[in-house]
Amino acid sequence: MADAPPPYDKSSSRPPRGEKASTSRNSVSSTSTKSAALLQTPKRRSVVGLFRHTPEPSNVLVTVKAAVLEDVSKLVQPYAPDSVADRVGVLETCAQLCARYKLDFSGLLQGQSIENHSALYWVIANGPLPLKAPFELVAAVLAHSAPLQPATIKEARQACISFRSQEMFQFLRMSPDFGALPTEDRFLLGVLAPPEEIVVEEMEGASHPFSLRFKIPMFYRRMMLGKQIVLEFIAQGRLWKLTFFTADKPISAALTHGKWSVDLRMVEKSPPTHAVVALVIFDARPSPPLPTPFWKSADTKNKWLCVDRQSGPQKETKFEDLVGSWSWTLFQQ
Repeated sequence: MADAPPPYDKSSSRPPRGEKASTSRNSVSSTSTKSAALLQTPKRRSVVGLFRHTPEPSNVLVTVKAAVLEDVSKLVQPYAPDSVADRVGVLETCAQLCARYKLDFSGLLQGQSIENHSALYWVIANGPLPLKAPFELVAAVLAHSAPLQPATIKEARQACISFRSQEMFQFLRMSPDFGALPTEDRFLLGVLAPPEEIVVEEMEGASHPFSLRFKIPMFYRRMMLGKQIVLEFIAQGRLWKLTFFTADKPISAALTHGKWSVDLRMVEKSPPTHAVVALVIFDARPSPPLPTPFWKSADTKNKWLCVDRQSGPQKETKFEDLVGSWSWTLFQQ
């Protein structure tokens, strides 16, 4: 039977004489955490354990699990004095410790064990983001949490909405572990293709207007193969879903079979609002813009927004040449 490693002693974290202790009680230095102390403790095996594998005693696993959860809860706390690199180091130490004792580190991170939420939730909630490497910590938590459970993805989305973390939400959308981009699009775009650029600018005004600028790489090919492209963004505390799609059947007089159309709606139980939308498509070619947009949506009463051609460019211009930066402004009441 395997011997349990010595229980963690709080006195072991005290610095030797002549050295100064850390000024912060919540310091998460990768060399002074409980996980690091347990990782440095050699595992002791009995004679029987040398010849065959024996499971770890339950009290050992409980000690290791408690140490990992405590260290993770410290590194996701807001305004921690340690650098992002130190926190990532603590995360790596916890991962090594879990691997050593065959614990599911991904399951621990995604469990509702930190004030009834996952570690990813608190990384999103406890901003602000550092100016340098703003997504380094959330990327590390995301990588160690993979594969993500549906409940974890839903909770992370809700955290972005609640704390209006539009930049964080876009970073998560582009992560393969988050699964926002369809697999077919990932194969089509490849590793080197630039991600979708979505920028929201909220402006002052009684109607709470905001503008959205976005670029969709390989738009034409994705529409021809996948038949739809979905963009999601956060604005004014709501989660919006903008879908470019090809109608597979007649929906209305304006939406005939095979016509490219746009659908705008709010998701994730966002509060309803009245929307007045203007959609503008700029020519992607390096040439002076046209005096007036040649594609725009004029239908603001229906939820279906059809993009109709108002004034066309020259005959030699193809549609894929026109798809570049999209911009539209929405006013809500």
